[in-house]
Amino acid sequence: MLNWQCVQGRGMGKLLIHRYRGSKDGCARRGHGKRGPGTSWSIIALARRGQRNDFFTLNFENPEQLSLADSLILADPALRDPNFSRAVLFLTRHSALEGAQGFILNRPLERRVGDLLKEEQFTALADVPVFLGGPVETEELTFGVIRWDEVSQRTVFLSHLSRKAAVEELEEGHEVRAFVGYAGWSAGQLEAELLQRSWIAARALRSLFDEAHAEGLWRHLLRGMGPWHRLLADMPIDPSLN
Repeated sequence: MLNWQCVQGRGMGKLLIHRYRGSKDGCARRGHGKRGPGTSWSIIALARRGQRNDFFTLNFENPEQLSLADSLILADPALRDPNFSRAVLFLTRHSALEGAQGFILNRPLERRVGDLLKEEQFTALADVPVFLGGPVETEELTFGVIRWDEVSQRTVFLSHLSRKAAVEELEEGHEVRAFVGYAGWSAGQLEAELLQRSWIAARALRSLFDEAHAEGLWRHLLRGMGPWHRLLADMPIDPSLN
């Protein structure tokens, strides 16, 4: 579960980096370098809940409580890594001490499982769409299911399903996907990228399921975060063309 400290507030909702109780030279970029005594960092990310904007802080001084598991991260428009350009990822695991893992949600490969796995045992999963999950271990195919849970009022993502479990989820009417590869970060790597503002953190709200076409998911989610993010969503991929 996501460990957030909630602070009610107003604003445009962009990812903010907040430093307090320290000098302006207290911390270097990417989380490295010397820090002054008492310096602390937190990340403030925005989620939209109905008509209200909620800010959430992640305190880097308490790494055991720093977790974005079960949340989304959206690539900032300035992120030039082609593996993650305008990507939307669901983080299935995150710990500042152990690293993070997730899957890209908006990279459909225009293939079905039946195109890749011809064995009879996969017949029931033949029509499951295949997505590029990330640049790690792209020789592996992983089954996952993503759904909205009415009881807990949150998005549930179950990854690394067995063939039998994937078939059962499909028979229950849930959305099953197959992912080629996944995204992974070593301990402290994602935190450094967050401090560089390479990612925009957001809760996986029900609006995640509003977009019929996966290719438009990044823009769809970003535009729902407020005026500033709407401007970011409408920026061209190459700003020089603007």
